Amino acid sequence: MRSNENSELLGYVLLSEHHDGNDTEISYALHPAHWGRGYATEALKLGAHHAFSKLGLPRILAETQAKNLRSIKLLKRIGMIEDRRLFRHGEEQIVFRLENPSLE
Repeated sequence: MRSNENSELLGYVLLSEHHDGNDTEISYALHPAHWGRGYATEALKLGAHHAFSKLGLPRILAETQAKNLRSIKLLKRIGMIEDRRLFRHGEEQIVFRLENPSLE
């Protein structure tokens, strides 16, 4: 994602295969200098819209560490719900799910 003002790189949103091998995961990273301005929320909403309207995916997943409260809040803000918890990389992870609204 880039700034509309000066094309500065703010971060990224990526759709890729989830670790489970069955689903597509939406991942993101935002440079800390740009946290708290709504950029990640906007970018994830656009990424989800692309996943559903252009790619026709039935659902997307996002995975974050259980201790990453800011990320959890962000994923819930865009409508994702907790799907399951697991341990990976020595940490508890939460997998969130968002269903394609046109398929419900």
